[in-house]
Amino acid sequence: MFSKSESQDVQTATDEMKSLFECDDVGEFEEYVGCQVIRELKLTQPVLIQSFADKFEIEEEISVETPGAPGAVLTPVENQIDAIKTEIQTKFRSGLGKLLHLTIWSRPDICNAVRDLSGHGQKTNKSHLKAIKRC
Repeated sequence: MFSKSESQDVQTATDEMKSLFECDDVGEFEEYVGCQVIRELKLTQPVLIQSFADKFEIEEEISVETPGAPGAVLTPVENQIDAIKTEIQTKFRSGLGKLLHLTIWSRPDICNAVRDLSGHGQKTNKSHLKAIKRC
């Protein structure tokens, strides 16, 4: 948990507190005034997120409450005229792969939006691109 020098620093601080105050070292801090103390681990993937932002030319962080637009339904592309170009379609699928990786390892909160997007990997239109950028 701590490096050797950090452990020594903690021990030095503990000894100093004991010399200044009447107190006991009772071990790990797990409860305080009836409240349970839980240390959490946060996993992030900043390199993958930056790669996604670069791929879709997202300049600044988009501030939204949900990864999918509330009430929006992603409809299938009915005709080839509405579909985007092949190279953009490839970019969409690559971005979708990055989002799938994020949902598995660090961002389960975007799972539903990514599931909706994944159904449109064969034919994509501008509304699907807008949705993937929001996600």
